[in-house]
Amino acid sequence: MPVLNGYDTMKLIGEQYADLPVLVLTMYDADYSVLSMLRNGARGFLPKNCGKQVLLHALEVISNGEFYIPQTLSRKLVAGSKNEVPGLTDREVEFLGYCHQDLSYKEISEKMHVSERTVHGYRNNLFLKLDRNSRSSLVDYAFKTGIIGIVE
Repeated sequence: MPVLNGYDTMKLIGEQYADLPVLVLTMYDADYSVLSMLRNGARGFLPKNCGKQVLLHALEVISNGEFYIPQTLSRKLVAGSKNEVPGLTDREVEFLGYCHQDLSYKEISEKMHVSERTVHGYRNNLFLKLDRNSRSSLVDYAFKTGIIGIVE
């Protein structure tokens, strides 16, 4: 999506057209992605590679005022730990939680009981994993996707 990402788009739709039943088609099925979209007004969630019959069924369900989440994904949401963020280590998630508190890297290293160099390693890994290039961009992404909410 060239102008807005899916999270921002869903937020705008949810604010301006709260009654519009939106079915999100995505390649992401991470817990925080699903929860963020649902919080912003989505009525359903499907992977982009779903079959035609599943898509038609999901559209019918949400048009009747219900929510649609595939059974495999709903099981994952129920079974998943509140603090699990797919693709990120627990320490990377912890680092993100400290980033939004406006702490220096030295202060974060003290809170995490690791060296400042290790903290820079967490930051650099997150830059690569999340395709970001600044600390503020990491925090922005973490808020938009609900990762920060998961930590707190």
